[in-house]
Amino acid sequence: MKKKLWLILLLAAALLAAVPALADEEFGVVYNNSYVNLRQEANQNSTWLGSYTSGNWVEINGQTGNWYHVTGPDGKTGYMSKNYIQVQEPKYSVIGIVSNPKATSFLNLRAAPSYGATVVDIYYNGAPCVLLSQSAGWYHVRVNGVDGYFREEYITRVNSAYSEEVATVVTPNNTGLNLRVGPGTGYASVGLYRGGSYVMVLQKGNGWWKVAIDGKVGYMDTNFLQDGVQKPTQSQLTGNNYVNVDTSSAYAVVNNPKSTQVLNMRAQANTTSTVLGQYRNGVKLTVLEHGTEWCKVQDGYGNTGYMMTQYLSLVNVVGVPSLQVDHPQRTFVNLRSKPSMITGSVMTRIPHGAAVTVLAPASNGWVKVYYNGYTGYAVDYFLK
Repeated sequence: MKKKLWLILLLAAALLAAVPALADEEFGVVYNNSYVNLRQEANQNSTWLGSYTSGNWVEINGQTGNWYHVTGPDGKTGYMSKNYIQVQEPKYSVIGIVSNPKATSFLNLRAAPSYGATVVDIYYNGAPCVLLSQSAGWYHVRVNGVDGYFREEYITRVNSAYSEEVATVVTPNNTGLNLRVGPGTGYASVGLYRGGSYVMVLQKGNGWWKVAIDGKVGYMDTNFLQDGVQKPTQSQLTGNNYVNVDTSSAYAVVNNPKSTQVLNMRAQANTTSTVLGQYRNGVKLTVLEHGTEWCKVQDGYGNTGYMMTQYLSLVNVVGVPSLQVDHPQRTFVNLRSKPSMITGSVMTRIPHGAAVTVLAPASNGWVKVYYNGYTGYAVDYFLK
């Protein structure tokens, strides 16, 4: 019996070793030869299944020795020599993003860290750069292969995959371009980016480039990408290229104090969170959740985040947002000073059935609320 069990386990191990799975979807580009053969097994004498020319993307399913198990662009699966498949693992670091308070302004790239230094070029909001060093209020940077200096107060630091090559999204009427999880229209979209957006190019292949934008890594159609940091059009500068949303239900209109200002969409409901996008006056967004301080919103491209309520004009939205404590044991919920069970001290207890005013919608499982003179955080699960 033991011998039989041992044989079964050995066979199972052998099968698993044949095509070991990778942790995430991974893709490579055929290179180093005009074409590369696809084989049925992981050896050069195995049955020939087809071939792919240089530049084609293949999905990597696993590897055996010096062979990748792949799925080709035509859906065929088999083995290809690793010597002819280029897999580019992204490098990660803190990069800089040009962030002028006035969206229509540009930032000078100077030859030296001084206002009197020669202007090498000018860059508009969203242009990414590699940060080389920092000194006395200046960043030494590299923008698409060009070195120079930017004033640090106009640069937002973002943790991201990066490269020194930049491209610009160029679409008809500045419509949105999908960022996809794989090099093809059949792969899911993880974001939509309007014309004039900038991406860092991580790897190039036929029809699709692997890029980094907004801290995400994905693939974009090369028909709508142009090499280099292209200067924005007037409509891109003035914000007229946003897609508006359905106004038959709750929505908000960006209403900055000054028409030259932009409103940040953030990843969480606080002013230190990552900026996901910037919106000019008049842009309409769907209101997903409403708070007196923050609203959770979605733009016409499907991007979701948080915006400060005071800079939004709300339409078809209930005046004062409130929720009711709903504890399974009909007891109470703790109101804490911070959105944390560990560092947030208990300020008071809110009894089952009590109503609270929502200041900021749920973010990471916590809702910022006001109750009986206290402002704090309650666990989202217990609020209905």
